[in-house]
Amino acid sequence: MADTPQVIVRDDPSGKKKATARRGMMRMLCGLLVMLSVPAVWLFPIVMSSISTARAANQYYPNVEIYDQTSSFGAINGQSLQSELGQVPFKQPVKLVVLSTDTVPTGNFNEAVLNYARSSHKEWLSASGNKWADGLVILAVSPSYRKVGTYFGEDTKVSSSKQDKIQEAAKDDFRAGRWSAGMVEAAKEAAHYVPDANGNSTYDGELPPGPAWFVSFLGLVTVWKGFKLRRESRRNLRQAREHWENVQADHNRAERAFALIGDSGKYHDELELRYTEYEANFRIAQEKWAEIGTPRFWEYFSAVLKDKTDTLLSLTSSMDSTDDTVFSASEFFNLGSGWVDAWMKEIGPVIEDLTALGELVTSVSKEMGTPDAMRGQEEILRWIVDQQALIVQLKDQIGQGAVTPVNALETLDRIANETRNWVKGVVVASLKADTTKLGQERYEKWETMQDKSDGAATVGYKGSYRLNGTLHTYDPASTIRLNTQSAGVSADTLKSIAFGSYRMPGWESDTYIYQSMWYQQHTYNTAHTWTHSSDSSDGSYGSSGGGFSGSGSSSSF
Repeated sequence: MADTPQVIVRDDPSGKKKATARRGMMRMLCGLLVMLSVPAVWLFPIVMSSISTARAANQYYPNVEIYDQTSSFGAINGQSLQSELGQVPFKQPVKLVVLSTDTVPTGNFNEAVLNYARSSHKEWLSASGNKWADGLVILAVSPSYRKVGTYFGEDTKVSSSKQDKIQEAAKDDFRAGRWSAGMVEAAKEAAHYVPDANGNSTYDGELPPGPAWFVSFLGLVTVWKGFKLRRESRRNLRQAREHWENVQADHNRAERAFALIGDSGKYHDELELRYTEYEANFRIAQEKWAEIGTPRFWEYFSAVLKDKTDTLLSLTSSMDSTDDTVFSASEFFNLGSGWVDAWMKEIGPVIEDLTALGELVTSVSKEMGTPDAMRGQEEILRWIVDQQALIVQLKDQIGQGAVTPVNALETLDRIANETRNWVKGVVVASLKADTTKLGQERYEKWETMQDKSDGAATVGYKGSYRLNGTLHTYDPASTIRLNTQSAGVSADTLKSIAFGSYRMPGWESDTYIYQSMWYQQHTYNTAHTWTHSSDSSDGSYGSSGGGFSGSGSSSSF
């Protein structure tokens, strides 16, 4: 049972909750009134499109083909991606092709998909070779180059604005690394817009210009934002409550575990700072719960409650990860029964960084193709294998007492720092090899991106790694060694002390906060393919297109 009960305040003597509820109510009422003023010229095509869609009785499930060149797709909702996509109904028979590839040598994703089709799947092309084949829908993604593309046969093609919407449907999931979920969302959006066998398509939602459209649109946005605030506030409270129940149940145990942490060397100060913040946040969270109490119905439509629940979720999530860190530290430094599990979690970020380095140097050396590049690749790959072997040996040495837990973590720090040196060397060598003006600009863009310390917000540790053929999962937020996803670390306040390494202001100078090398791989790919053209939707098939004019486009995420 929780040692500290959640406090719920139902009275509102200050009237703050009533004021918040009034704001929410006024938002929704005003938004509805404005939205209902929409002109008939907008309503008519929407109504007619809805009637047409309702009359369309036939549904066809696609023939799904998946080509996962980057090993990005996994199960979703307990089913394979192919099974999940096979349940998305279209309005005509289609072949739905899903492709992941990081082979984008020119930076033009449309060209890369076309070249892949020409080399490996000529059946995707029309008889003339200048269009995509009839009945074809291709959804493609490049995880490393952060590109998403959509391509259609002549009888399945949709307008560029609809292609944009299909691509946008996948981007939130793609940015979070949920590649399978993003493909499912894109497929659902494509099924919505791909026409039926007679060429009838769903209304595009393009509204007529003018003051009436603008006013009505503002009303719609206001109502939509109100429901979005409600949904997010309810989600925040649900997740915060789960974290809070865990924290309350573990609070006393965390206090005892921290007091029993043995010799932790230079890591003791970091743990103490995090635990001190944990205790302070515990009291703050109690106050926040009391302040929020039981929200009234209209409060959920107010941004005030959303801001409060954001803060509460951040607090409780951080505490939930921090007490896990304390438990792991106590087990590890005292070599308790759970020290092996703690060690397997600690090596997670290091193994992920080594994996990112291996992928980066392999890609760069293959592209450069010089003897020096190939020799450099061999040297780095051998070094990676040696470090992985050392990490495996360390576990045995800790168990035998030949190496202390502190020395083992210091060895991980050494490997992490050397990994960053290798990554920087590979990136700089590749970017500097291009001596043109564009190459110099790409190098400058990469340098500019190094000044941003919030990369973990977009590309962080995945929380999984393979070692000796076995897949391991862990929580990057609860490791003893600090990284940019650690509980209590704020990316906005970090100060760079080395390539891919930061520290918190006021902390000891030898306290490293490591940034994921997946982010550095992302910054390199972004800079390496950067051009003066816009990042907006691109329908060009590049210099090797050869007159190809099939329907399709791509965009960045």
